Amino acid sequence: MKRLFICIIIYACLIFLIPSIAVFISGGFAPSKPQTPLSAEYKKQAEEKLGKPPYKIKSYIVSADEVREFDLEEYLVGVVGAEMPASFPEEALKAQAVAARTFIISRIMASKGDVAEHKGAPVCTNPAHCKAWKSVDELTAAWGDNAKENLSKIEKAVKSTENEIAVWNGAPISAVYYSMSSGNTENAADVWGGDVPYLKSVSSSFDENAPNFNSTAEFTLDEFKKIILSEAPEAVFGENPSEWFSEPTLSEGGGVMSIKIGGAEFKGTKIRSMFSLRSHNFSITPEGDKIIFKVKGYGHGVGLSQWGSKFLADSGKNYIDILKYYYTGIDVVKQ
Repeated sequence: MKRLFICIIIYACLIFLIPSIAVFISGGFAPSKPQTPLSAEYKKQAEEKLGKPPYKIKSYIVSADEVREFDLEEYLVGVVGAEMPASFPEEALKAQAVAARTFIISRIMASKGDVAEHKGAPVCTNPAHCKAWKSVDELTAAWGDNAKENLSKIEKAVKSTENEIAVWNGAPISAVYYSMSSGNTENAADVWGGDVPYLKSVSSSFDENAPNFNSTAEFTLDEFKKIILSEAPEAVFGENPSEWFSEPTLSEGGGVMSIKIGGAEFKGTKIRSMFSLRSHNFSITPEGDKIIFKVKGYGHGVGLSQWGSKFLADSGKNYIDILKYYYTGIDVVKQ
């Protein structure tokens, strides 16, 4: 009787512990099944804006200077093909497809047809403003001998996630993404201002293995001063360049939030733009007659890291794992 009682206790413990052990072994990832449904209010608004699937969308094609109508899923093939290397693992491509679909739908839902850059369309093909896109012909030409294989791979990633979007609080998120983090992603509030619950800083240290993770940019002292003075004429530069710079204020993700140069204060994102740096995670070092920026990562750093997605997929994570890792507290559901 005593032996039976002990066996029952052990069995009960295993029932409760095995799920926790599995999550621990998998690197702390939560189960992938979507849980949060779309809100009734959102569904009503979506039907008014999008109609019923298969969804049709309008996009301003910058290269052709015209607005065209597309089937959303067909359009996504051109977005994923333009935004992420086809050589990336299938699960990373699927995560990219869901992120891009979510971004486009959220833009359509917010659009009032008044975006001048789009000529009335809710989205465009300028990656600096929306998301990149290439036609099948353009992708085929760029891929050469690998065109058939690459196109098939991307079409499969889009098709296998058809109509799936990332949601938070019953509505699609602003699914921003970029090439590679600087080792951590950024809080949206630290980069753009305004807190976004699902755009929080998380570790992405595996991005350090990405090509060109570290980069440098060099400027002569005169070049550097000219660029600064063009934005801040009040800046004062002494004879010793090492005294031109204050200690930067850093974000939780490690990016430069602000820094004083010649007594003038700049946001790190502004310095990135002024000097065409790959990210705003940088250090500035005077060396002889030059100013040298040492930069980590590539992109704004908020949300999903594309290279991070690749490394997570390589380690066995699926696309929902990846999306949930970079977008805090979200779920993936059918639109």
